[in-house]
Amino acid sequence: MSSFDETQHPRAATGKWTDKVNDAPSGELTDGDAEIGPLKVSILPEPDPRGGFDTQVDAPSGRHFLRGSVPHREDGPAYEGRDGSEAWYQNGQLHRDPQDGPAVIDEYENEPIEEFYEHGQLVVP
Repeated sequence: MSSFDETQHPRAATGKWTDKVNDAPSGELTDGDAEIGPLKVSILPEPDPRGGFDTQVDAPSGRHFLRGSVPHREDGPAYEGRDGSEAWYQNGQLHRDPQDGPAVIDEYENEPIEEFYEHGQLVVP
């Protein structure tokens, strides 16, 4: 049985791996043929008068609307996916009047998914 020599450990001197190679990918991230842009955050000086949100985040997956730190939008979906999916939130809860349509619109294996929520509770229209 050999004894452990602390000085031979890869993180002995600096606390960081000494033999770890930085293998980060080079180039831009892409989604098929479409180029995915960087994350963009827009903080509004006051809430949007129609939507009630104060932060808009454009992410590679889609656009998010927030009030404070929770998903919120009064005049449209709080999440608009690049793939066409939508999620309607108010005050951080899935919510949309069933008469106006589903709160979640998505697709799974080429089949449409529509879910109806009011104040975070799944409902049957």
